[in-house]
Amino acid sequence: MLKEADLFCPNSVRINFTIYLEPNDFLWGISILVGIALIAIPRYRHQNEWLQSLGFRRAAIFGATFLSYSLTTIIAYSLAKLMVLLVLVQNIPGIYFAQFNWWVWGGNVISTTLVALILMTASALVLLVTPNLVMAMLVGYAVVKPISWFVLIRSFGQPGNYLLAFLNQHWLLGIAIGCLVWGLGGILGRYLSAQQITERDHQAILLPAWRVPMLIGLSIILTKLITDVMLAPQTSWSYVAVVWSATLIGLIAWIYQPRWSRYFWQVVRQLR
Repeated sequence: MLKEADLFCPNSVRINFTIYLEPNDFLWGISILVGIALIAIPRYRHQNEWLQSLGFRRAAIFGATFLSYSLTTIIAYSLAKLMVLLVLVQNIPGIYFAQFNWWVWGGNVISTTLVALILMTASALVLLVTPNLVMAMLVGYAVVKPISWFVLIRSFGQPGNYLLAFLNQHWLLGIAIGCLVWGLGGILGRYLSAQQITERDHQAILLPAWRVPMLIGLSIILTKLITDVMLAPQTSWSYVAVVWSATLIGLIAWIYQPRWSRYFWQVVRQLR
């Protein structure tokens, strides 16, 4: 993402200067890992069971953990953005910051942090439904692109992208929508955590009612990933249908574990 800025030198010579924002791919990956840690670490250490023995409810435990991780993410990302700005100020001549806009920079900090919170929430919600870390990372990866499109950064839209053009004109509305998504994700997380039972920890899908939604959603994500990585961009719909059918069969075998696939999963468990 970039922004064109018209700056003026002391000799009144006009310069077209392009300010490049640092790439956020690394931050998005960290966000997904933070969401995984939010659920995986307490589950691995049996922290929830210990807190439940003290009288705390699962929903309250998730709510407190979710808020603490969110607050830590907000502080960490804000400090990271500030440190990047300080490095730029120290290494770039001050004249190039003559038209520096704190409002634009603050919008970048807010939007980047908000997208990170949404990615963190998405990966955490997946782990509340399935204990599989790979699936949480896959869903997080699938969410990155549309969330990045929904970038919520004032004045950094791309020509031809009508969604970004609209958000650039109604930036506060975009921020409000992002906060709403994050808040609803936290509420859904409290509900899902309350439905969990320790005896299901070794099942592919921890909540039976979520088997069909996870089956459909994961099949679409995996099909898109496979076709994007392994097949040409001009792949016909017939090949996509074959890949989706094979992916669907594999997921059915993993989620429902029918009789014909039980021997295979026994071997997998023994190898693990």
